[in-house]
Formats: sequence, structure tokens, C-alpha cells
Amino acid sequence: MANSSAFHIASHLSESLRMAFLVRDARARFDVTIRDTLPYESFEGIEGRKALTHYL
Repeated sequence: MANSSAFHIASHLSESLRMAFLVRDARARFDVTIRDTLPYESFEGIEGRKALTHYL
């Protein structure tokens, strides 16, 4: 299964939009359920995507 057309269009418009569609497509592909969210405060002091990825 390939990424959706919307994902490819979003990739040219915005990094944040691209990531949102990436999560959406992954949920559809792998039948993932997202449950509890993390509180915003838990991300304080994390700078950059690499650091955030490592934290998660």
C-alpha cells in the first residue's frame, strides 16, 4: 500500500502537514489505535525533532 495522494500533496506544502498525513496513513495501514495523550508539560525542555523522537 502506497502513501495517499493527500500525503504527497501535503509533502510539498508543509512539513507539519506532511507529518500529520504520515501518522494518518500509518494508522490506516497498521490498524493502530491512539490512546492516551501525553501532557504538554512532558515535552518542556525538548528541543528539535531528533530529541523529541529519542524521547518518544
